[in-house]
Amino acid sequence: MHLTRRIILAILFAPALAHAQAGGKITMTASMNRGDLVLDIGPFDVPAAMHGEHGDDHEMMMPEAPPLWVLVPASGWLHGYRVELTDQDGHSVPQAVLHHVNVIATQRRELFSGIMLRVAAAGPETGTVSIPSLIGYEAHAGDTLLVRSMLRPGDKSYAGVHILVRFPFTSSKAFLGDFTISPFYMDVTPPAGGHAFDIPVGRSEWFWEAKPAISGRIIGFSGHVHRYATLFKFEDRTANKIIWQARPDTTPDGEPKQIPIKRFLTTLGYGISADHVYRLTVVYDNPTGAPIVDGGMGALGGVFRPSGGVPWPAIDPSDKDYKLDVWAMWRP
Repeated sequence: MHLTRRIILAILFAPALAHAQAGGKITMTASMNRGDLVLDIGPFDVPAAMHGEHGDDHEMMMPEAPPLWVLVPASGWLHGYRVELTDQDGHSVPQAVLHHVNVIATQRRELFSGIMLRVAAAGPETGTVSIPSLIGYEAHAGDTLLVRSMLRPGDKSYAGVHILVRFPFTSSKAFLGDFTISPFYMDVTPPAGGHAFDIPVGRSEWFWEAKPAISGRIIGFSGHVHRYATLFKFEDRTANKIIWQARPDTTPDGEPKQIPIKRFLTTLGYGISADHVYRLTVVYDNPTGAPIVDGGMGALGGVFRPSGGVPWPAIDPSDKDYKLDVWAMWRP
């Protein structure tokens, strides 16, 4: 990262970073370990959920951690990611206590909007995101990675919890050539700012649609929803075609356990066009008899390969979504 950019970041965000990195506060490191690029965020002290509230993360929430950023330590390719949680003794912690962790590349924009590029996103139901070793997202030494994270009360209390985001990594000395890919993100709400919404009683449907900045092929994707989600759908509105839809695997009380991962590996991806409109939809069915404040979310994260020779679009600092996203993601 250029010295000027470092100085600007230090001036603009020093209060938030000081709060995050002071002694006893939450910090983040980036290191290379056994072929992985590892982001280590913590420590968090997680309380036990009160009886009857476990799973109701819209009612019982821990505060979101302050924004944390690191520089990528080496150049190479990232091949998906997985998230692990450990306590102060190194013991595994259930992923159910993870509300979300988002890893953001600040120097690049998204495919469907002008906000900063989401490199990884995970919630309690997110499994390992695997990408074949011949395909990868290219990262450069000195690139800035910004992380926002939040945990939620667990089945019991946990002390000194760390979130570990592991990216399988291939050095830039290897050659991947045309198999370089990019992650992409899409939400059922406008791209910048908060993405939680109130769920009314009964059935409700939420969607957002946009054109991709460039054409290419989607290699695969999965999603993130909250309790009482019943349907998740991604479609090409221009062609009037459903590309993918899934019903979340849930517990008896409606908590999502897993969102299926859709891959298009046998066809080398699913082609999308810059002149088509694509819509993401989530459906909720709230049986509680009362609205659930900030209870809903619906986000899609995937892997995209640009058409041959098409450069990735640059960030537009004047874009309203980009400016709002910078404010929202860097705020304490």
